[in-house]
Amino acid sequence: MIAGKNSIGQGLSDTTAMRMAFSSQSFSYRATRACGLGLCVAAALAVLLLPAPSATAASAAEKSPPEYPQMGPDIFDRSADARKLIAAAIEQATAKHQRIVLLLGANWCPWCRRLHAVISTDAAVAKILRDSFVLVFVDVNHRNDRHRNAATLEKYGDPVKKFGLPVLVVLDSNGDLLAVQETESFAVPSDQQLAEKLLAWLQTWRQPSDGTSAKSAGSPVATGAL
Repeated sequence: MIAGKNSIGQGLSDTTAMRMAFSSQSFSYRATRACGLGLCVAAALAVLLLPAPSATAASAAEKSPPEYPQMGPDIFDRSADARKLIAAAIEQATAKHQRIVLLLGANWCPWCRRLHAVISTDAAVAKILRDSFVLVFVDVNHRNDRHRNAATLEKYGDPVKKFGLPVLVVLDSNGDLLAVQETESFAVPSDQQLAEKLLAWLQTWRQPSDGTSAKSAGSPVATGAL
């Protein structure tokens, strides 16, 4: 399940033509990491390819121009309250015995867009997310004195301040923190390699049918390279 903006999303046709302009091999994670610190002077155009939105995907943000037109359609809902998104995700996760993955990012972030494109288009990644997780996109844009969803960031120890954007957070079905994952260790030349790393990480954190897991509740973990 996916919750949020398109908390999560525009239709596939909105951006298909643009994706040809994106080359993952030319993408520099280090440039994006600098963006996370507010120092970026250039950002590669990344393209968002999304599945058809659900009935709940429509939002005011979809009806307004993109926050950063040069980056393409928004991938994060600027108006969404993360606390409400997470509350809805907890209900879904509880009902389906799933866990929750938060993707903390911003519409200006090229690395967020590349990660989102892989999440949206790789079949194996999409399947494990659909079967085992509720995915929530949380806008944490902090540029130009914006402080979006600051309370949510604070609740999870403000990992963006430590790691830059994007950051992945795993919650159990009760909303309790299981892990915080930096994404620098996911920076690889090809989208296929990125999908493989992401899939391996998701397999580590999914909730098995017997209720056990190689990674289970306890002290939250800030994981490193896979």
